[in-house]
Amino acid sequence: MTTIRMLVFAAAAVAMIALTGLVVPPAAPAVAAAAPIHPAVIASMQGTGDGRATFFVLLAEQADLSPAYAITDWGARGQWVVDALQAAADSSQAPLLRALESPSVRGHVAQARPFWIVNTIAVYGDRQAADFLARQPGVAQILPEVKLELPEVLVEEPSDSPETVEWNIAKINADDVWALGYTGAGMVVANLDTGVDYTHPALVSKYRGNLGTGASGPFDHNYNWYDPYWNTTFPQALPWQAGGTVPSGHGTHVMGTMVGSAGANQIGVAPDAQWIATFGCCPDNVTLLAALQWHLAPTRLDGSSPNPALRAHALQNSWGGSGGSSIYAQAMAALKASGMFVSASAGNNGPSCGTLTSPGDLGSVFSVGGTRSDDMIYAYSSRGPNPFSSQTGPDLVAPGVGVRSSVPGGYYQEYTGTSMAGPHVVGAVALLWQANPALVGQVDYTAELLRQTSTPFPVQGESCGGLDSGAARPNNTSGWGQLDVLRAVQLAGNGQSKVVVQVRDGAAHPLANANLTLSRTLPGIGEVTLNGATDSAGRFEFLVAPGPAMIQATLFGYSSPNP
Repeated sequence: MTTIRMLVFAAAAVAMIALTGLVVPPAAPAVAAAAPIHPAVIASMQGTGDGRATFFVLLAEQADLSPAYAITDWGARGQWVVDALQAAADSSQAPLLRALESPSVRGHVAQARPFWIVNTIAVYGDRQAADFLARQPGVAQILPEVKLELPEVLVEEPSDSPETVEWNIAKINADDVWALGYTGAGMVVANLDTGVDYTHPALVSKYRGNLGTGASGPFDHNYNWYDPYWNTTFPQALPWQAGGTVPSGHGTHVMGTMVGSAGANQIGVAPDAQWIATFGCCPDNVTLLAALQWHLAPTRLDGSSPNPALRAHALQNSWGGSGGSSIYAQAMAALKASGMFVSASAGNNGPSCGTLTSPGDLGSVFSVGGTRSDDMIYAYSSRGPNPFSSQTGPDLVAPGVGVRSSVPGGYYQEYTGTSMAGPHVVGAVALLWQANPALVGQVDYTAELLRQTSTPFPVQGESCGGLDSGAARPNNTSGWGQLDVLRAVQLAGNGQSKVVVQVRDGAAHPLANANLTLSRTLPGIGEVTLNGATDSAGRFEFLVAPGPAMIQATLFGYSSPNP
Protein backbone atom coordinates (compact mmCIF):
# COMPACT_ATOMS: atom_id res chain seq x y z
CA MET A 1 0.00 0.00 0.00
CA THR A 2 1.28 3.51 -0.82
CA THR A 3 0.21 6.49 1.29
CA ILE A 4 0.61 10.06 0.10
CA ARG A 5 -0.07 12.99 2.41
CA MET A 6 -0.86 16.11 0.52
CA LEU A 7 -2.42 19.55 0.69
CA VAL A 8 -4.83 20.32 -2.12
CA PHE A 9 -4.98 24.07 -2.65
CA ALA A 10 -4.41 24.40 -6.39
CA ALA A 11 -7.04 23.99 -9.08
CA ALA A 12 -5.69 20.51 -9.76
CA ALA A 13 -3.20 18.32 -7.96
CA VAL A 14 -1.64 15.21 -9.47
CA ALA A 15 -0.61 12.24 -7.33
CA MET A 16 1.71 9.70 -8.96
CA ILE A 17 1.59 6.28 -7.30
CA ALA A 18 3.81 3.35 -8.30
CA LEU A 19 2.97 -0.26 -7.49
CA THR A 20 5.04 -3.40 -8.02
CA GLY A 21 3.49 -6.44 -9.76
CA LEU A 22 3.06 -9.90 -8.25
CA VAL A 23 1.66 -13.14 -9.69
CA VAL A 24 -2.13 -13.04 -10.13
CA PRO A 25 -4.08 -16.34 -9.80
CA PRO A 26 -6.60 -17.35 -12.50
CA ALA A 27 -10.24 -16.26 -12.21
CA ALA A 28 -12.89 -18.60 -10.79
CA PRO A 29 -15.22 -20.37 -13.25
CA ALA A 30 -18.66 -18.93 -14.02
CA VAL A 31 -21.71 -20.05 -12.04
CA ALA A 32 -24.30 -22.14 -13.86
CA ALA A 33 -27.65 -20.62 -14.81
CA ALA A 34 -30.73 -20.92 -12.58
CA ALA A 35 -33.75 -23.13 -13.27
CA PRO A 36 -35.98 -21.77 -16.04
CA ILE A 37 -39.37 -21.53 -14.27
CA HIS A 38 -39.82 -19.91 -10.86
CA PRO A 39 -42.23 -21.92 -8.66
CA ALA A 40 -44.24 -18.77 -7.93
CA VAL A 41 -45.23 -18.61 -11.60
CA ILE A 42 -47.06 -21.92 -11.38
CA ALA A 43 -48.55 -21.02 -8.00
CA SER A 44 -49.93 -17.75 -9.36
CA MET A 45 -51.72 -19.56 -12.19
CA GLN A 46 -53.41 -21.92 -9.76
CA GLY A 47 -55.07 -19.00 -8.02
CA THR A 48 -56.84 -17.61 -11.09
CA GLY A 49 -60.12 -18.62 -12.67
CA ASP A 50 -58.73 -19.10 -16.17
CA GLY A 51 -55.43 -20.67 -15.15
CA ARG A 52 -53.51 -17.70 -16.49
CA ALA A 53 -51.22 -15.20 -14.82
CA THR A 54 -48.70 -12.55 -15.76
CA PHE A 55 -45.10 -13.73 -15.87
CA PHE A 56 -41.86 -12.43 -17.31
CA VAL A 57 -39.70 -14.22 -19.86
CA LEU A 58 -36.16 -13.10 -19.10
CA LEU A 59 -33.78 -13.62 -22.00
CA ALA A 60 -30.17 -14.63 -21.56
CA GLU A 61 -28.74 -11.90 -23.78
CA GLN A 62 -28.22 -8.75 -21.75
CA ALA A 63 -26.45 -5.64 -22.94
CA ASP A 64 -23.06 -4.78 -21.49
CA LEU A 65 -23.55 -1.21 -20.29
CA SER A 66 -20.12 -0.70 -18.74
CA PRO A 67 -18.79 1.47 -21.61
CA ALA A 68 -21.47 4.05 -20.81
CA TYR A 69 -19.63 5.09 -17.66
CA ALA A 70 -16.86 6.62 -19.76
CA ILE A 71 -19.26 8.89 -21.69
CA THR A 72 -19.42 12.39 -20.21
CA ASP A 73 -22.02 14.06 -22.45
CA TRP A 74 -25.47 13.67 -20.84
CA GLY A 75 -27.41 13.20 -24.06
CA ALA A 76 -24.85 10.93 -25.70
CA ARG A 77 -24.58 8.73 -22.62
CA GLY A 78 -28.32 8.21 -22.40
CA GLN A 79 -28.61 7.48 -26.11
CA TRP A 80 -25.76 4.96 -25.97
CA VAL A 81 -27.45 3.07 -23.14
CA VAL A 82 -30.80 3.02 -24.92
CA ASP A 83 -29.22 1.90 -28.21
CA ALA A 84 -27.34 -0.92 -26.48
CA LEU A 85 -30.44 -2.12 -24.64
CA GLN A 86 -32.63 -1.97 -27.73
CA ALA A 87 -30.05 -3.79 -29.85
CA ALA A 88 -29.92 -6.66 -27.36
CA ALA A 89 -33.70 -6.84 -27.17
CA ASP A 90 -34.26 -6.63 -30.92
CA SER A 91 -31.82 -9.39 -31.78
CA SER A 92 -33.04 -11.89 -29.18
CA GLN A 93 -36.75 -11.17 -28.83
CA ALA A 94 -37.74 -11.44 -32.49
CA PRO A 95 -37.56 -15.27 -32.66
CA LEU A 96 -39.44 -15.56 -29.39
CA LEU A 97 -42.22 -13.23 -30.49
CA ARG A 98 -42.56 -15.24 -33.70
CA ALA A 99 -42.73 -18.42 -31.64
CA LEU A 100 -45.70 -17.01 -29.75
CA GLU A 101 -47.65 -17.14 -33.02
CA SER A 102 -47.08 -20.88 -33.46
CA PRO A 103 -50.08 -23.26 -33.27
CA SER A 104 -48.66 -25.03 -30.22
CA VAL A 105 -49.02 -21.93 -28.05
CA ARG A 106 -51.74 -19.93 -29.78
CA GLY A 107 -54.71 -19.64 -27.47
CA HIS A 108 -52.56 -20.07 -24.39
CA VAL A 109 -51.19 -16.52 -24.44
CA ALA A 110 -53.64 -13.65 -24.09
CA GLN A 111 -51.13 -10.80 -24.04
CA ALA A 112 -47.42 -10.28 -24.61
CA ARG A 113 -45.53 -7.02 -24.17
CA PRO A 114 -41.82 -6.75 -24.95
CA PHE A 115 -39.51 -4.41 -23.03
CA TRP A 116 -35.98 -3.27 -23.71
CA ILE A 117 -34.90 -1.58 -20.45
CA VAL A 118 -34.60 -5.21 -19.39
CA ASN A 119 -34.49 -7.87 -22.11
CA THR A 120 -37.79 -9.41 -21.13
CA ILE A 121 -41.29 -10.06 -22.41
CA ALA A 122 -44.26 -9.76 -20.09
CA VAL A 123 -46.75 -12.52 -20.88
CA TYR A 124 -50.26 -13.17 -19.66
CA GLY A 125 -50.66 -16.87 -20.26
CA ASP A 126 -51.20 -20.33 -18.80
CA ARG A 127 -48.94 -23.20 -17.73
CA GLN A 128 -48.63 -24.56 -21.26
CA ALA A 129 -47.43 -21.16 -22.45
CA ALA A 130 -44.86 -20.97 -19.66
CA ASP A 131 -43.57 -24.47 -20.41
CA PHE A 132 -43.38 -23.67 -24.12
CA LEU A 133 -41.47 -20.43 -23.59
CA ALA A 134 -39.08 -22.03 -21.12
CA ARG A 135 -37.98 -24.45 -23.86
CA GLN A 136 -37.17 -21.72 -26.39
CA PRO A 137 -33.54 -20.92 -27.21
CA GLY A 138 -32.18 -17.87 -25.46
CA VAL A 139 -34.60 -17.92 -22.52
CA ALA A 140 -32.84 -17.66 -19.16
CA GLN A 141 -35.74 -17.73 -16.69
CA ILE A 142 -39.50 -17.52 -16.37
CA LEU A 143 -40.13 -15.14 -13.48
CA PRO A 144 -43.28 -14.17 -11.55
CA GLU A 145 -44.80 -10.81 -10.86
CA VAL A 146 -43.47 -9.19 -7.69
CA LYS A 147 -46.09 -7.98 -5.27
CA LEU A 148 -45.95 -4.19 -5.13
CA GLU A 149 -47.52 -1.76 -2.74
CA LEU A 150 -47.57 1.85 -1.77
CA PRO A 151 -46.04 1.93 1.71
CA GLU A 152 -48.60 2.90 4.31
CA VAL A 153 -48.12 6.46 5.52
CA LEU A 154 -49.60 8.23 8.52
CA VAL A 155 -51.57 11.28 7.38
CA GLU A 156 -52.10 14.17 9.79
CA GLU A 157 -54.81 16.82 9.62
CA PRO A 158 -54.49 19.45 6.85
CA SER A 159 -51.89 22.05 7.75
CA ASP A 160 -52.09 25.60 6.44
CA SER A 161 -49.84 27.33 8.98
CA PRO A 162 -46.43 27.09 7.36
CA GLU A 163 -43.06 27.73 8.84
CA THR A 164 -40.88 29.90 6.62
CA VAL A 165 -38.57 26.92 6.19
CA GLU A 166 -39.94 23.54 7.22
CA TRP A 167 -38.11 21.71 9.99
CA ASN A 168 -37.07 18.87 7.71
CA ILE A 169 -35.48 21.26 5.22
CA ALA A 170 -33.48 22.93 7.99
CA LYS A 171 -32.55 19.57 9.52
CA ILE A 172 -30.53 18.57 6.44
CA ASN A 173 -29.17 22.14 6.08
CA ALA A 174 -30.68 22.63 2.64
CA ASP A 175 -31.51 26.26 3.44
CA ASP A 176 -27.82 26.89 4.18
CA VAL A 177 -27.00 25.55 0.71
CA TRP A 178 -29.54 27.98 -0.77
CA ALA A 179 -27.63 30.77 0.96
CA LEU A 180 -24.58 29.72 -1.05
CA GLY A 181 -26.56 30.26 -4.25
CA TYR A 182 -27.49 26.64 -5.02
CA THR A 183 -31.21 25.89 -5.32
CA GLY A 184 -31.25 23.10 -7.89
CA ALA A 185 -31.47 25.36 -10.94
CA GLY A 186 -30.69 23.52 -14.16
CA MET A 187 -31.43 20.11 -12.66
CA VAL A 188 -34.43 17.87 -13.45
CA VAL A 189 -35.86 15.47 -10.87
CA ALA A 190 -38.59 12.88 -11.20
CA ASN A 191 -40.72 10.48 -9.24
CA LEU A 192 -42.39 7.21 -10.11
CA ASP A 193 -45.44 7.26 -7.89
CA THR A 194 -49.21 7.80 -7.84
CA GLY A 195 -49.10 10.86 -10.06
CA VAL A 196 -48.67 14.54 -9.24
CA ASP A 197 -51.19 17.39 -9.09
CA TYR A 198 -49.27 19.67 -11.41
CA THR A 199 -51.58 22.62 -10.71
CA HIS A 200 -50.57 22.79 -7.05
CA PRO A 201 -49.23 26.29 -6.29
CA ALA A 202 -46.01 24.86 -4.83
CA LEU A 203 -45.34 22.74 -7.93
CA VAL A 204 -46.82 24.30 -11.06
CA SER A 205 -43.99 26.75 -11.76
CA LYS A 206 -41.37 23.99 -11.38
CA TYR A 207 -43.07 21.56 -13.79
CA ARG A 208 -40.90 21.17 -16.89
CA GLY A 209 -44.03 21.04 -19.02
CA ASN A 210 -44.91 24.60 -17.98
CA LEU A 211 -43.74 26.71 -20.91
CA GLY A 212 -44.75 29.93 -19.21
CA THR A 213 -43.78 31.56 -15.96
CA GLY A 214 -46.95 31.25 -13.91
CA ALA A 215 -49.85 29.00 -13.02
CA SER A 216 -51.61 29.44 -16.37
CA GLY A 217 -48.90 27.92 -18.55
CA PRO A 218 -49.11 27.23 -21.47
CA PHE A 219 -48.27 23.56 -20.92
CA ASP A 220 -46.75 20.79 -23.02
CA HIS A 221 -47.04 17.39 -21.34
CA ASN A 222 -45.05 15.51 -23.98
CA TYR A 223 -41.81 14.14 -22.49
CA ASN A 224 -42.88 15.38 -19.06
CA TRP A 225 -45.67 13.00 -18.01
CA TYR A 226 -46.44 9.35 -18.66
CA ASP A 227 -49.30 7.20 -17.42
CA PRO A 228 -49.22 3.65 -18.86
CA TYR A 229 -52.19 2.44 -16.80
CA TRP A 230 -54.97 5.04 -16.69
CA ASN A 231 -53.67 6.70 -19.92
CA THR A 232 -54.20 10.23 -18.66
CA THR A 233 -52.74 13.08 -20.69
CA PHE A 234 -51.59 15.46 -17.97
CA PRO A 235 -50.06 15.03 -14.49
CA GLN A 236 -52.62 14.38 -11.79
CA ALA A 237 -53.15 12.41 -8.61
CA LEU A 238 -54.52 8.95 -9.43
CA PRO A 239 -55.73 5.83 -7.57
CA TRP A 240 -52.74 3.63 -6.91
CA GLN A 241 -54.52 0.26 -6.97
CA ALA A 242 -55.98 -1.53 -9.97
CA GLY A 243 -59.67 -0.68 -10.13
CA GLY A 244 -59.29 2.03 -7.49
CA THR A 245 -61.45 5.15 -7.45
CA VAL A 246 -59.86 7.41 -4.81
CA PRO A 247 -56.87 9.47 -6.04
CA SER A 248 -53.80 9.27 -3.84
CA GLY A 249 -51.92 12.34 -2.68
CA HIS A 250 -48.77 10.31 -2.10
CA GLY A 251 -46.92 11.30 -5.28
CA THR A 252 -47.85 14.98 -4.93
CA HIS A 253 -46.49 14.99 -1.37
CA VAL A 254 -43.24 13.29 -2.42
CA MET A 255 -42.71 15.77 -5.25
CA GLY A 256 -43.31 18.70 -2.91
CA THR A 257 -40.46 17.58 -0.67
CA MET A 258 -38.19 17.45 -3.69
CA VAL A 259 -38.90 20.86 -5.25
CA GLY A 260 -41.97 22.54 -3.73
CA SER A 261 -42.19 26.20 -2.77
CA ALA A 262 -44.89 28.86 -2.84
CA GLY A 263 -44.44 32.04 -0.85
CA ALA A 264 -43.96 31.12 2.80
CA ASN A 265 -44.42 27.42 2.02
CA GLN A 266 -40.76 26.42 1.73
CA ILE A 267 -41.37 22.67 1.57
CA GLY A 268 -38.85 21.48 -1.03
CA VAL A 269 -35.13 20.74 -0.85
CA ALA A 270 -34.34 22.04 -4.36
CA PRO A 271 -36.93 24.75 -5.08
CA ASP A 272 -35.53 25.81 -8.45
CA ALA A 273 -35.15 22.34 -9.95
CA GLN A 274 -37.67 21.21 -12.57
CA TRP A 275 -39.74 18.04 -12.27
CA ILE A 276 -41.30 15.37 -14.47
CA ALA A 277 -43.27 12.32 -13.36
CA THR A 278 -44.90 9.00 -14.19
CA PHE A 279 -47.79 7.09 -12.75
CA GLY A 280 -46.30 3.68 -12.06
CA CYS A 281 -47.30 2.68 -8.58
CA CYS A 282 -48.67 0.17 -8.15
CA PRO A 283 -51.40 -1.63 -10.11
CA ASP A 284 -49.07 -4.25 -11.62
CA ASN A 285 -45.51 -4.99 -12.66
CA VAL A 286 -46.10 -4.20 -16.32
CA THR A 287 -47.16 -0.65 -15.44
CA LEU A 288 -44.14 -0.20 -13.22
CA LEU A 289 -41.66 -1.52 -15.78
CA ALA A 290 -43.21 0.65 -18.50
CA ALA A 291 -42.77 3.70 -16.27
CA LEU A 292 -39.14 2.84 -15.55
CA GLN A 293 -38.48 2.43 -19.27
CA TRP A 294 -40.03 5.86 -19.92
CA HIS A 295 -37.76 7.43 -17.31
CA LEU A 296 -34.75 6.22 -19.26
CA ALA A 297 -36.11 7.59 -22.54
CA PRO A 298 -39.08 9.98 -22.12
CA THR A 299 -41.58 9.99 -24.98
CA ARG A 300 -44.49 11.93 -26.31
CA LEU A 301 -47.83 11.21 -24.66
CA ASP A 302 -48.58 8.57 -27.30
CA GLY A 303 -45.32 6.74 -26.55
CA SER A 304 -43.56 7.82 -29.72
CA SER A 305 -40.20 9.50 -30.36
CA PRO A 306 -38.25 8.53 -27.23
CA ASN A 307 -35.54 11.00 -26.27
CA PRO A 308 -33.13 9.89 -23.52
CA ALA A 309 -31.53 13.35 -23.43
CA LEU A 310 -34.70 14.50 -21.64
CA ARG A 311 -34.42 12.00 -18.80
CA ALA A 312 -34.25 13.33 -15.25
CA HIS A 313 -30.99 13.61 -13.35
CA ALA A 314 -32.42 11.90 -10.26
CA LEU A 315 -35.42 9.64 -9.66
CA GLN A 316 -37.29 8.94 -6.41
CA ASN A 317 -39.06 5.63 -5.79
CA SER A 318 -41.32 5.78 -2.73
CA TRP A 319 -42.88 2.38 -3.35
CA GLY A 320 -41.86 -1.11 -2.37
CA GLY A 321 -42.30 -4.81 -2.76
CA SER A 322 -40.73 -8.14 -2.00
CA GLY A 323 -37.06 -8.09 -2.88
CA GLY A 324 -34.59 -10.06 -4.92
CA SER A 325 -36.16 -9.30 -8.32
CA SER A 326 -33.64 -9.70 -11.14
CA ILE A 327 -36.05 -7.82 -13.43
CA TYR A 328 -35.99 -4.66 -11.35
CA ALA A 329 -32.32 -5.07 -10.49
CA GLN A 330 -31.49 -4.88 -14.21
CA ALA A 331 -33.87 -1.98 -14.81
CA MET A 332 -32.33 0.06 -12.00
CA ALA A 333 -28.84 -0.81 -13.23
CA ALA A 334 -29.76 0.54 -16.66
CA LEU A 335 -30.95 3.83 -15.16
CA LYS A 336 -27.74 4.11 -13.18
CA ALA A 337 -25.63 3.36 -16.28
CA SER A 338 -27.29 6.33 -17.96
CA GLY A 339 -26.00 8.57 -15.16
CA MET A 340 -29.29 8.87 -13.31
CA PHE A 341 -29.18 8.88 -9.50
CA VAL A 342 -31.89 6.51 -8.26
CA SER A 343 -33.15 6.83 -4.69
CA ALA A 344 -35.63 4.59 -2.88
CA SER A 345 -37.34 4.65 0.47
CA ALA A 346 -36.17 1.86 2.77
CA GLY A 347 -39.69 0.76 3.71
CA ASN A 348 -41.91 0.93 6.78
CA ASN A 349 -41.44 -2.61 8.09
CA GLY A 350 -39.21 -1.89 11.10
CA PRO A 351 -38.10 -2.20 13.78
CA SER A 352 -37.40 -5.83 12.86
CA CYS A 353 -34.02 -6.54 11.30
CA GLY A 354 -33.62 -7.50 7.64
CA THR A 355 -36.78 -5.70 6.50
CA LEU A 356 -35.47 -3.50 3.66
CA THR A 357 -37.88 -3.62 0.73
CA SER A 358 -37.24 -3.50 -3.00
CA PRO A 359 -36.06 -1.41 -4.82
CA GLY A 360 -34.19 -0.13 -1.76
CA ASP A 361 -32.47 -3.52 -1.46
CA LEU A 362 -30.95 -3.30 -4.94
CA GLY A 363 -27.29 -2.49 -5.47
CA SER A 364 -27.92 0.27 -8.02
CA VAL A 365 -30.31 2.13 -5.72
CA PHE A 366 -29.63 4.50 -2.80
CA SER A 367 -31.72 3.40 0.20
CA VAL A 368 -33.11 5.95 2.68
CA GLY A 369 -34.55 5.38 6.16
CA GLY A 370 -36.57 7.84 8.23
CA THR A 371 -36.01 10.04 11.31
CA ARG A 372 -38.03 12.31 13.60
CA SER A 373 -37.65 16.02 14.34
CA ASP A 374 -36.26 15.19 17.82
CA ASP A 375 -33.35 13.27 16.28
CA MET A 376 -34.80 9.84 16.97
CA ILE A 377 -35.14 7.07 14.41
CA TYR A 378 -38.61 6.50 12.94
CA ALA A 379 -39.70 3.35 14.74
CA TYR A 380 -41.04 1.62 11.62
CA SER A 381 -38.17 2.56 9.32
CA SER A 382 -36.98 -0.69 7.75
CA ARG A 383 -33.70 -2.06 9.05
CA GLY A 384 -30.87 -3.97 7.45
CA PRO A 385 -28.95 -6.00 6.76
CA ASN A 386 -30.06 -6.42 3.18
CA PRO A 387 -32.07 -9.66 3.22
CA PHE A 388 -30.58 -10.77 -0.12
CA SER A 389 -27.02 -9.48 -0.20
CA SER A 390 -26.43 -9.26 3.59
CA GLN A 391 -24.89 -5.84 3.02
CA THR A 392 -25.40 -3.05 5.52
CA GLY A 393 -28.37 -0.79 4.87
CA PRO A 394 -29.98 1.67 4.54
CA ASP A 395 -27.39 4.02 3.05
CA LEU A 396 -28.48 6.86 5.31
CA VAL A 397 -31.54 8.40 6.96
CA ALA A 398 -33.50 11.63 6.44
CA PRO A 399 -36.57 13.27 7.96
CA GLY A 400 -39.64 11.06 7.59
CA VAL A 401 -42.01 11.83 10.49
CA GLY A 402 -44.46 14.71 10.35
CA VAL A 403 -43.11 16.03 7.06
CA ARG A 404 -45.28 18.85 5.73
CA SER A 405 -45.66 18.97 1.96
CA SER A 406 -48.10 19.48 -0.91
CA VAL A 407 -51.24 17.40 -1.44
CA PRO A 408 -53.82 17.60 -4.25
CA GLY A 409 -56.16 20.57 -4.40
CA GLY A 410 -53.63 23.18 -3.32
CA TYR A 411 -53.46 21.94 0.26
CA TYR A 412 -50.63 20.91 2.60
CA GLN A 413 -50.48 17.99 5.01
CA GLU A 414 -48.03 16.22 7.26
CA TYR A 415 -47.24 12.65 6.22
CA THR A 416 -45.12 10.08 8.04
CA GLY A 417 -43.14 7.23 6.48
CA THR A 418 -39.88 6.53 4.71
CA SER A 419 -41.69 7.63 1.54
CA MET A 420 -41.20 11.11 2.94
CA ALA A 421 -37.50 10.55 3.68
CA GLY A 422 -36.34 9.42 0.23
CA PRO A 423 -37.20 12.62 -1.69
CA HIS A 424 -34.84 14.61 0.53
CA VAL A 425 -31.97 12.72 -1.11
CA VAL A 426 -33.15 13.45 -4.65
CA GLY A 427 -33.42 17.14 -3.79
CA ALA A 428 -29.96 17.01 -2.24
CA VAL A 429 -28.52 15.51 -5.43
CA ALA A 430 -30.03 18.39 -7.41
CA LEU A 431 -28.31 20.90 -5.10
CA LEU A 432 -25.01 19.02 -5.18
CA TRP A 433 -24.94 18.61 -8.96
CA GLN A 434 -25.78 22.27 -9.50
CA ALA A 435 -22.98 23.25 -7.13
CA ASN A 436 -20.45 21.01 -8.89
CA PRO A 437 -21.55 20.18 -12.45
CA ALA A 438 -18.59 17.81 -12.83
CA LEU A 439 -20.52 15.43 -10.56
CA VAL A 440 -23.44 15.05 -12.98
CA GLY A 441 -23.77 11.38 -13.89
CA GLN A 442 -21.16 10.23 -11.36
CA VAL A 443 -23.63 8.22 -9.32
CA ASP A 444 -21.26 6.13 -7.21
CA TYR A 445 -19.10 9.10 -6.32
CA THR A 446 -22.15 11.19 -5.42
CA ALA A 447 -23.51 8.39 -3.25
CA GLU A 448 -20.19 8.17 -1.44
CA LEU A 449 -20.19 11.93 -0.86
CA LEU A 450 -23.67 11.76 0.67
CA ARG A 451 -22.82 8.80 2.88
CA GLN A 452 -19.50 10.12 4.11
CA THR A 453 -20.78 13.62 4.90
CA SER A 454 -23.93 12.49 6.69
CA THR A 455 -24.19 13.38 10.38
CA PRO A 456 -23.51 10.38 12.64
CA PHE A 457 -26.88 9.17 13.95
CA PRO A 458 -26.42 6.67 16.79
CA VAL A 459 -29.43 4.57 17.81
CA GLN A 460 -29.02 2.92 21.18
CA GLY A 461 -30.15 -0.62 21.92
CA GLU A 462 -30.18 -2.03 18.38
CA SER A 463 -27.72 -4.45 16.83
CA CYS A 464 -29.17 -5.69 13.55
CA GLY A 465 -26.65 -7.77 11.67
CA GLY A 466 -24.36 -7.77 14.70
CA LEU A 467 -23.58 -4.05 14.35
CA ASP A 468 -24.13 -1.82 17.37
CA SER A 469 -26.29 1.01 16.02
CA GLY A 470 -25.20 3.16 18.94
CA ALA A 471 -21.54 3.05 17.91
CA ALA A 472 -20.95 1.51 14.48
CA ARG A 473 -20.95 3.64 11.34
CA PRO A 474 -22.41 2.41 9.09
CA ASN A 475 -25.02 0.31 10.87
CA ASN A 476 -28.27 -1.40 9.93
CA THR A 477 -30.59 1.16 11.53
CA SER A 478 -29.37 4.58 10.42
CA GLY A 479 -26.77 3.60 7.84
CA TRP A 480 -23.99 6.16 7.66
CA GLY A 481 -26.06 8.82 9.43
CA GLN A 482 -28.51 11.61 8.69
CA LEU A 483 -28.31 13.45 5.38
CA ASP A 484 -26.41 16.76 5.52
CA VAL A 485 -26.38 18.35 2.09
CA LEU A 486 -24.38 21.37 3.26
CA ARG A 487 -21.43 19.21 4.25
CA ALA A 488 -21.69 17.33 0.96
CA VAL A 489 -21.53 20.58 -1.00
CA GLN A 490 -18.66 21.83 1.13
CA LEU A 491 -16.61 18.68 0.56
CA ALA A 492 -17.36 18.45 -3.17
CA GLY A 493 -16.67 22.10 -3.88
CA ASN A 494 -17.82 23.91 -6.98
CA GLY A 495 -15.85 22.04 -9.63
CA GLN A 496 -12.87 24.38 -9.58
CA SER A 497 -10.68 22.01 -7.56
CA LYS A 498 -9.81 18.35 -8.01
CA VAL A 499 -7.16 15.78 -7.22
CA VAL A 500 -5.93 13.80 -10.23
CA VAL A 501 -4.36 10.47 -9.24
CA GLN A 502 -2.28 8.34 -11.60
CA VAL A 503 -1.10 4.84 -10.65
CA ARG A 504 1.79 3.13 -12.45
CA ASP A 505 3.88 0.00 -11.96
CA GLY A 506 7.63 -0.09 -11.51
CA ALA A 507 8.13 0.17 -15.27
CA ALA A 508 5.94 3.29 -15.42
CA HIS A 509 3.07 1.43 -17.10
CA PRO A 510 -0.40 2.69 -16.11
CA LEU A 511 -2.43 0.35 -13.88
CA ALA A 512 -6.18 0.10 -14.36
CA ASN A 513 -8.65 -0.81 -11.61
CA ALA A 514 -6.40 0.23 -8.75
CA ASN A 515 -8.51 0.97 -5.67
CA LEU A 516 -8.07 4.50 -4.35
CA THR A 517 -9.09 6.08 -1.06
CA LEU A 518 -8.97 9.80 -0.29
CA SER A 519 -9.28 10.65 3.41
CA ARG A 520 -10.06 14.02 4.95
CA THR A 521 -11.14 15.19 8.40
CA LEU A 522 -14.36 17.23 8.56
CA PRO A 523 -15.52 19.18 11.63
CA GLY A 524 -18.30 17.42 13.50
CA ILE A 525 -17.83 14.14 11.63
CA GLY A 526 -14.18 13.18 11.83
CA GLU A 527 -12.40 11.32 9.05
CA VAL A 528 -14.34 10.82 5.85
CA THR A 529 -13.19 8.73 2.92
CA LEU A 530 -13.98 8.83 -0.77
CA ASN A 531 -13.28 5.82 -2.96
CA GLY A 532 -12.44 5.44 -6.62
CA ALA A 533 -10.76 3.17 -9.14
CA THR A 534 -8.34 4.02 -11.92
CA ASP A 535 -9.32 3.86 -15.58
CA SER A 536 -7.39 2.21 -18.41
CA ALA A 537 -4.86 5.06 -18.29
CA GLY A 538 -4.32 4.52 -14.57
CA ARG A 539 -6.11 7.78 -13.73
CA PHE A 540 -8.91 8.89 -11.44
CA GLU A 541 -10.16 12.34 -10.44
CA PHE A 542 -11.38 13.14 -6.94
CA LEU A 543 -13.73 16.11 -7.13
CA VAL A 544 -13.15 17.81 -3.80
CA ALA A 545 -12.80 21.30 -2.40
CA PRO A 546 -9.30 22.53 -1.49
CA GLY A 547 -7.95 21.21 1.80
CA PRO A 548 -5.64 18.60 3.33
CA ALA A 549 -6.03 15.03 2.12
CA MET A 550 -4.40 11.62 2.32
CA ILE A 551 -4.53 9.18 -0.61
CA GLN A 552 -4.00 5.42 -0.56
CA ALA A 553 -3.76 3.09 -3.55
CA THR A 554 -4.04 -0.70 -3.58
CA LEU A 555 -4.27 -3.28 -6.34
CA PHE A 556 -4.45 -7.05 -5.97
CA GLY A 557 -1.18 -8.60 -7.09
CA TYR A 558 0.86 -5.45 -6.44
CA SER A 559 2.72 -4.04 -3.49
CA SER A 560 4.31 -0.71 -2.79
CA PRO A 561 8.05 -0.40 -3.44
CA ASN A 562 8.21 1.98 -0.45
CA PRO A 563 5.81 0.61 2.17
